[in-house]
Amino acid sequence: MQRNGIIACAAAAMLMLAGCSSGGTQDGPSSQAPSSSQAAPVAQDLDLTWAMWVAGTADQEAWQKVGDAVTDVHPNLTVTLQGSDFANYFVKLHTSLSTADGPCLAGMQSLRMADFTDEFLPLQDLIDEHSLDLSEFDQVALDGMRVDGELYGLPYDTGPILMFYNVDMLEANGLELPENGWTVEEFEAMGETLLANGEKLFAPGQGMYLQSLMLAYNGGRIITTDAELDLDNPGFAEGLDWVGSLYQRGMAIEPADAGATRADADHFATGRAASYVAGPWTLLPLLDTLDFTVGAVTIPTSSGTPDTFAAGSGFGISKNCPHPEEAFEALAAMTSETVLGNLATDGRAFPARTAVQNNWLEQATEVVNIDSALQAARESAQPLRSNPNADNLDAMLARYTPDAMTGKTTGAAAMQEIAQMTG
Repeated sequence: MQRNGIIACAAAAMLMLAGCSSGGTQDGPSSQAPSSSQAAPVAQDLDLTWAMWVAGTADQEAWQKVGDAVTDVHPNLTVTLQGSDFANYFVKLHTSLSTADGPCLAGMQSLRMADFTDEFLPLQDLIDEHSLDLSEFDQVALDGMRVDGELYGLPYDTGPILMFYNVDMLEANGLELPENGWTVEEFEAMGETLLANGEKLFAPGQGMYLQSLMLAYNGGRIITTDAELDLDNPGFAEGLDWVGSLYQRGMAIEPADAGATRADADHFATGRAASYVAGPWTLLPLLDTLDFTVGAVTIPTSSGTPDTFAAGSGFGISKNCPHPEEAFEALAAMTSETVLGNLATDGRAFPARTAVQNNWLEQATEVVNIDSALQAARESAQPLRSNPNADNLDAMLARYTPDAMTGKTTGAAAMQEIAQMTG
């Protein structure tokens, strides 16, 4: 199953950067001209630096075209992208944004926005001044960029967390393909059939994927709707115990330890597990690596009513940028309908502008039930709220929950250790 086009991982690399400074304009080779929300041309030549995670040379070149789209609309503006690896991006971004010569523009995940409100500029005044129509964006994606009611970034991608499954494996075992709104009971019955034939049902993940699985299972959540930590949440602990029971019954693969990166996706891609949980932004890059047909469905729930989190990424403006007006002109261009539509067509993002989300779906037609699954999940999806402890929390989950998900300890005990470690 091969696809053409530029493919990039959702999580990739990073960039530590030079600043937002005056300089000559360089015309970038881009066909991605924004289609709306354009303000008056910029009066002076400026070179704005844009901090963004990238995944190597091809990825950087593709993202630079997004920056070049700014010049198409504002010939006096140049946006320069620099990058290095994703693993260090957010740590180093705190430092670079705190300096006068740091980047004017920066990429940001919705899950981490709460940790950067001291460095990012609230956007509402600029949005009002430039008459940017926020109704054209996915509202859950916008909510993910908000902290305490303030909007700190414009989203470029979004998506509800889904379950993906190996169509060939299910059909080879005489199983019907799952339908949206399916239940935990139906999920486990599928696992029993696979187990009888020596196959594994599920590869558990971490981070937002684990949290979405728990939310679907019984509503358990450790970040509240008010973005507060709730590490004593009994539903979340019970969900960990449930995953542990799947492992002990032979249905689930042992979760990776804290040092592994997306081992769940590897287990799925190599056919060792029939299903796993992930975001739509991971799907198109994955298809290039597979020799089986993929299907999509809502995450199984105890109630039979779909429930999941949505997450995404966007761009914001540094408080230390000396040219906020021009930076906003760039930001509006970089999140225009045309630019985000091109990103979707290239398979780089499930776009945050609703008018061009079909561009992405047209690249995923080989995925069984993808349109229906996204529709059903989006109807119930809620933003996974950003909390300043998000990075530390993900690290603690990866360190302590694997023992609970293999039955070596209880979910409550694992979460107690996390609560102690996070203070």
